[in-house]
Amino acid sequence: MFKLKKIISSGVNVPEVEYLETMGGYDVAPGSALVSHDGVLTVGANDEKPTHISLQNLKEDDFRVICYRILPTMLFEVEVISDNITNIFKGEKLGFYNSPYGMTALTDTIENGVATVYDCNNAKKSGDTMYVTFD
Repeated sequence: MFKLKKIISSGVNVPEVEYLETMGGYDVAPGSALVSHDGVLTVGANDEKPTHISLQNLKEDDFRVICYRILPTMLFEVEVISDNITNIFKGEKLGFYNSPYGMTALTDTIENGVATVYDCNNAKKSGDTMYVTFD
């Protein structure tokens, strides 16, 4: 899950909350990354850049979600799943790991990165957290 750590170069670290329409048909937890398609939020593909972060549990039959819009100046803490996590460095691109919750190193199946590593946060093993931005 994506945990907002700070808004870089801003005196305010609280994002503006929105209440938006969702496609429904899937479960997500608070901190999940969502993508806007024609104004409707959905869970995106592994290589699709998210536009919003959910602030609530969303069940299959929910069609509105409390969320906030992702800005390029937002710094997020997120779990990274990778067999070679010590080979991930600042500035590298990451893709989603089969869900809207965590990130992974780019592979043949995940070719396009959606997040940039801002700080590796001394991550040593798969499941540790790093700091990323969506720019």
